Amino acid sequence: MIEQLIGYILGSLALWLVIRIIPLKILCKIEAIFAWYDFWIGLFVDPKRKVVYIFFIPMLGFKITYIEDE
Repeated sequence: MIEQLIGYILGSLALWLVIRIIPLKILCKIEAIFAWYDFWIGLFVDPKRKVVYIFFIPMLGFKITYIEDE
């Protein structure tokens, strides 16, 4: 039960951070992904590729790609 509560809190915090990081002039593409080789739960930010990975369940998550509006 405590693990679920911590998971929900961390997930909500990650979603809040992603929403706050995205300025209004930047668009993003959100994809649901399945990665059998990624057995982790959490948030990973790849600033070089401008991608955020959020995994709420091992191997199932979301990939958010930033696309700058020109």
